[in-house]
Amino acid sequence: MTRDQLMNASDGVMAIVVMQGEKRLEGQCAFAEVQDARGGALVGASVSLSAAAVAVAVGGAQLVGLGGPVSVGAVIATLGFSLSALLALWSGRACNFHAPGWYPNDFKDDIATGRTVRDLEVDFALDLQHRLSQNRTALIRRGDLYNWATYCLLGTPIAALVAGLLAA
Repeated sequence: MTRDQLMNASDGVMAIVVMQGEKRLEGQCAFAEVQDARGGALVGASVSLSAAAVAVAVGGAQLVGLGGPVSVGAVIATLGFSLSALLALWSGRACNFHAPGWYPNDFKDDIATGRTVRDLEVDFALDLQHRLSQNRTALIRRGDLYNWATYCLLGTPIAALVAGLLAA
């Protein structure tokens, strides 16, 4: 929507536009919290599996040397699980993500210039759209990183098994 379209909207329509934008922004924030929780769980699982793989690699190296199939598979597992943890951790970054609301100080210039409530509502609706668009991009990026972390977690045992078999 453009500024002119919003300026021509009735008060009732403006109220709906702003209310729906705020609801969507709150929904995005709730979704980001869920992404954070899932990412944290994946980081924990990946780090635990990586630590276990390190233990197996050390044990395998002690028993059969560094070139043994167990050691090779465990090293690949350590790298894969560590990469999964890194991707999951990176997916939790909240850059370019906006929360609902504004600081009271954000209205200082509007008050000083005597802007009308209508002007503020229009600016509010336009800024909501901007925030929602940036949040959407951030949520998609975070979801993609989480997906890659999951693929890495799930693919690591297969890669470790193949590496171990090739080393045998």
